[in-house]
Amino acid sequence: LVAVLVVPGSAFTGLLLTRYAESERARYELEARDVARAVASVVDRDLTGLLTTLQTLATSTNLAADDLEGFYKQAAAVKAFIGADIGLRLPNGQQLVNTRVPWGTSLPATPMGLDAQAIASRMPVISDVFTGAIANRPLFAIILPVAVEGDVKYLLHISAETDRVLKVMQPVVPKDWLIGIGDRN
Repeated sequence: LVAVLVVPGSAFTGLLLTRYAESERARYELEARDVARAVASVVDRDLTGLLTTLQTLATSTNLAADDLEGFYKQAAAVKAFIGADIGLRLPNGQQLVNTRVPWGTSLPATPMGLDAQAIASRMPVISDVFTGAIANRPLFAIILPVAVEGDVKYLLHISAETDRVLKVMQPVVPKDWLIGIGDRN
C-alpha cells in the first residue's frame, strides 16, 4: 500500500522537478544570449565611434599638407575626447606621430601584423591584442590606410588599452557574471 502511494507521488514530483530544471536552464540560456548581444552591441558601438574618429582625422588638412607637428597637435586634442592614443606611421611601420609621447620624441618602427591586409584591402582593420612598443601594456588597435593620389601613404591608427572594453561593457553585464571577449587568436 505504501509503495502504491509513494511511487506515483515520487514519479510525479520527479517529473515536475525535471520540467522546472529544463525551464530554468532555458531561462538562463536566454538571459545569457541577451547579455551577450548587449555586450556585442556596446563594444561594436564603441569601435564604430573610434573608426569614425579615424576616418575624420584622415581628412585633416595638416595631414594632407604633410604638417606632422600640426597633425600631432590636432590628434592630441582628439585624444583628450576619446581616451585613446592616435598614431601615424609609414607603410613600412616607421612611426611618425604617437600621442602617447610628446612631439619630437624618437619613435620606433612598429609594423603591425595586419598592416599588409589594411594596405591591400584599403579598408580599416581591427587588431588582435598586442603589447604596445611604447605603452608596454596590452592594447588593441584600429588601423586605417590613408591613400594619397591612389597610393597608401600613411597608416593611421587608434590604440586603446584592453581595459577600455571592460569599461564599455560593464554597465550591461549583471553583477557576479563573468564575460570573456576574444580576438582572432
